[in-house]
Amino acid sequence: MGKVAGNLGFYAAVACILFEFPIGSIMDAAGRKWVSTCGFLISGIALFLMPLFSMQVFPYLYILRIFQTLGILPMINSPLFLDYIKQSTIAVSGAWISMIWTVANIVSICVTLVIST
Repeated sequence: MGKVAGNLGFYAAVACILFEFPIGSIMDAAGRKWVSTCGFLISGIALFLMPLFSMQVFPYLYILRIFQTLGILPMINSPLFLDYIKQSTIAVSGAWISMIWTVANIVSICVTLVIST
């Protein structure tokens, strides 16, 4: 069970890194409201389906966890820094913050694994 949870977290972090900038660019072009609404919908559907596919870990649980992660990415982009950057690059700046946070989490997990072995 621990290995599955670790793998789910790892693949979710990889999805964060890969899709931060595309989602940030979409948010700059289409607006945060619509992208965040779609993200809530995707994340909610993934959370609803997870118990149905929890016994079939590969590939369904992995796919649902990645969709859940992609659904919450628009909400991770924090609006607190809006006064400090240009209006046209708000979502991309949020993508940078989220990507750095995700990389920091991966480094933290790797350090924990190295120390524990």
